[in-house]
Amino acid sequence: MNQHPANILITGATDGIGYETARQLADRGHRVTIVGRDPDKGHDAARSLHVATGNDQVSFEPADLSSQEQIRDLARRVRASHDRLDVLVNNVGGLFTDRWETVDGIEATLALSHLAGFQLTNELLPLLKTSAPARIVNVSTGAASRGDLRHGKFTEPQPYHGLQIYADAKLASLAWTLHLARELDGTGVVVHAVDPGGADTDMQRNTPLPAPLRAVTRLLRPLLRLAFPIDKAAHSSVVAATDDQLAANTGLFLNREGRPKRPPEQATDRTLQDQVAQISANLIETLEAQP
Repeated sequence: MNQHPANILITGATDGIGYETARQLADRGHRVTIVGRDPDKGHDAARSLHVATGNDQVSFEPADLSSQEQIRDLARRVRASHDRLDVLVNNVGGLFTDRWETVDGIEATLALSHLAGFQLTNELLPLLKTSAPARIVNVSTGAASRGDLRHGKFTEPQPYHGLQIYADAKLASLAWTLHLARELDGTGVVVHAVDPGGADTDMQRNTPLPAPLRAVTRLLRPLLRLAFPIDKAAHSSVVAATDDQLAANTGLFLNREGRPKRPPEQATDRTLQDQVAQISANLIETLEAQP
């Protein structure tokens, strides 16, 4: 980026791909704020990043992003403590074996894998616009290609199949990302989605799989770790956040190597993109109106 160091906020960054993304960006000298729900873990992660990179401009903000109230509170703190925000990386996500609802009564996978980024981005958009040129990076997944939004009910209760719910939520997030890129075109705020590919993370380890397949996965974990190193998984987010060649483009979907790839067909449907954005906005408005 032309601005150096940049102010960068990364959600879900106390471990896994988010932490590695923060490490690589901090190592480049950027001012990095990581977000996580566990204060002890978060402060430990910030200290670890400082030690690993020598960058003393790493900070932690606590927030449980499954809670709409905590998202709004986080945004207020960021607006108060940052005179500018150059990059927002919406990395947080969730994939669960069993259905559970957040404090707001929202299915947790949808709340973390789509609505958290949706609301936090909207809360921080004024700051991002005044900081332009700025970037929004939404971490997606290849699983989005298995999502299906044609039923138009991705926010409504349905039979719970963890992997399918996750794919639907990530497809919704990707469709909204492309909608947002159109909405912000010309503002100086570019929007990209990235597919980090596979990595040995807590979420991957907790993926709901049949018991025999889980056992095989555990046995193969050392090989999987070698085949899908976490530093490679963070690469696409780092490229989307910093590559100068991407500053003139918006609405790209980057693969693991940081190169553009074609999004799933449903995500490119502009009518569907607009519907996802409107449904999501209506849901957030309903939650905010609750006593």
